[in-house]
Amino acid sequence: MSDNPTSAALLDRALPGSWITKHQRIWQMDFLDANKLADLSRARGLSFFEENITELWQLGLLKADIITSNKMHKEPDLIYRGSQSQTEYFIYSDERELPRRIEEWGNAKESLEAFDKNLKLVFHPFRYYVLYQLDKLLRFGVSPMQVFYQNGYNLINSLLLNTLNTFFSSDNFIASINRWNDIASLAIIAEPYIYKEVFQLIKFRHNHGRAIDEQYMTKTRQVVDRYWTQDVQILYQSIGTSVLESIHQELCVATQMLDPNRWIHTLLCLGKSQLRVELEGNLGGALVLRTMAEMIRRATEKAFVVTLREEDEVGLGWVPENIKERLYGSNRLLDDNDAAEAFLRRYDLHYGLHMRFYTEGDTEQAAFDYAFKALGIRGIEIINLGGVVAQKRGKGVAFRDSLLSDINLHVFSIVVIDRERSDFFNPVKKSAADNEICGGFFLAEIDFEFANFTSSELEEIICEIAKDKDHDLAKQDRLGLYKARRSCLARS
Repeated sequence: MSDNPTSAALLDRALPGSWITKHQRIWQMDFLDANKLADLSRARGLSFFEENITELWQLGLLKADIITSNKMHKEPDLIYRGSQSQTEYFIYSDERELPRRIEEWGNAKESLEAFDKNLKLVFHPFRYYVLYQLDKLLRFGVSPMQVFYQNGYNLINSLLLNTLNTFFSSDNFIASINRWNDIASLAIIAEPYIYKEVFQLIKFRHNHGRAIDEQYMTKTRQVVDRYWTQDVQILYQSIGTSVLESIHQELCVATQMLDPNRWIHTLLCLGKSQLRVELEGNLGGALVLRTMAEMIRRATEKAFVVTLREEDEVGLGWVPENIKERLYGSNRLLDDNDAAEAFLRRYDLHYGLHMRFYTEGDTEQAAFDYAFKALGIRGIEIINLGGVVAQKRGKGVAFRDSLLSDINLHVFSIVVIDRERSDFFNPVKKSAADNEICGGFFLAEIDFEFANFTSSELEEIICEIAKDKDHDLAKQDRLGLYKARRSCLARS
């Protein structure tokens, strides 16, 4: 920990740089240079350019996660962490301490020395949080109507600037900067282990020109697990749940201040995981902050074996305890598929499977498929039983399991079969008697085909299909209807 009493440091200044340089290939999200971090921030509601990122770093307001250089540096707070032999780059961690400025910050930029072009600053995307806080602090919250008052705009700007300068020169400002950077660092160091739970995948970085095979992937997973148990988990436990929950709350507040639509955030987090990093504007920025909050919350849950409230229940305002469980069956929308389905259905946003139609054969399947498409009906899957209902060889048991699976998935089951087929009818009747159908079954009095076509019409249909498929009917008996085959040959 820092020995500076005003720093309010949550973790050692060496972090996350020392851990990143040691295990760089396990980090999942791509690190960004100053230009790309500026692009990310501007695309998500902030107003920083590449030179601003560099200047904020020079002023000590923004921590870099890695610093590389093509020559050795001797600055005391840039700690040498080795070199990349392939690129001949020297690697440093950023362990600078923000000093208290006696003079005003208003002219701080003019006092900066020229930036050393040999240095390359590298940032994790979660440094967006620090930029968000700085952007909020530095934007004057003045009504645009003040411009219409004589000297009103300049007077208010002057008052705000004086207030900011007083704050900038205080210990509270140093503590705030340290806290914002430390919060970002806490999310960054948890990212390699928690990423797979949030994004449902794990990435494998370069293997020094060698193939990424199963052995390499297994070894990488083992490195990630050891990194968690030997480093991150111990650090989180040393910080304590109350502090970590407070940080989680801060991130959720920041999320909802940037974009207040917390349930839209949940909806997007239930969708394609890449939406979290692809969306732009204030909504995209809010998802970056919410992802940070989720990373810290999940890491805290694992470190202490506890269950915390999800991000949409924390932040601005008050959300009743267990309200999601009462509405959707579980408080864990991000971890419970059934609750997520209920959440989507409540807002009529579920576009997945709603119903399964179980039919007896190919003809019925084709007919239902045509009808549903013609009517523009979506969310219905048609299953051709093809004798699966029959109890012989245990297939009826598999069918009944399928009906039970439909119930668990909140999918309606509709079974349509011929009444005369007792081998089909009996298993379905048994399922209905045992309350294993959420939906219903319907019995046809006569075969679908003969209820709609005469024998000669069916023969004609088979003949035309055979011609379209270039079948040699003289050599093939696979159509299974000798009479139709003979009729087709006669017409040929």
